[in-house]
Amino acid sequence: RNKMAAMFARACKVVTRAAVPCAKARAATRNVTPIMHMRTTTSTLQSSFLDRLRFEIDDEKKNGEMPKFSDSVGIFKVSHSPGVAVTELTREEGDETIKVLLNVNDCTSVDIDEESVEEWQGKNPKFTVQIKNKQTGETLMIHCESEMEADINDDDEESVTQVLSIYEVGLASEGQEIETYLSDANYWDDELEASLRQYLADKGVDTEFLADLADYVYDKEYADYIDLLNRLEKFVARS
Repeated sequence: RNKMAAMFARACKVVTRAAVPCAKARAATRNVTPIMHMRTTTSTLQSSFLDRLRFEIDDEKKNGEMPKFSDSVGIFKVSHSPGVAVTELTREEGDETIKVLLNVNDCTSVDIDEESVEEWQGKNPKFTVQIKNKQTGETLMIHCESEMEADINDDDEESVTQVLSIYEVGLASEGQEIETYLSDANYWDDELEASLRQYLADKGVDTEFLADLADYVYDKEYADYIDLLNRLEKFVARS
């Protein structure tokens, strides 16, 4: 996992190159033949990609550590499906069904540099909380994001906590989730928003859950990456 964190850290850096006028000129700066003159070496390029995929898979087996997934995140039940970006976490409470819907592709990357890569916690979870009343069929929908926030105590010791941001809120009649109006919570009264945060905490979306969810997203991102490598290797090998 540390290896993948370093990879993402490098990906976050911006590299500036001098502009060159054409493909030939770009190739000259790299001392290689332009791609347009390599049509007869497609198999060579394919073999190179396949070899690199196999090297990466082998390297991850040696140096990586596959996460072990529980059947729960906090007090929510969850089922992990490798390679499937969408995860649904659920729990029942009285007449309500509470769901947390998360798409790992929508989660935003944390801004880091290579020096702080050991402190990297992956992506900020971006998710929707749905609370459905079984009697009325209405569903409360709350679009949220959990972001890392660093705190420094009196002893100058730094700790990281997950802070909940609420973006949009709507109340949908049964079957009207897509058409329902969503209110921008950024314009809400501060005390109203704070009371909604407490309401969510009472439903299980509290600080401890946010930390567990961030860990889950971190593990899922890595597991899905390994799954992708293996499926790519098989796909390219058949080409």
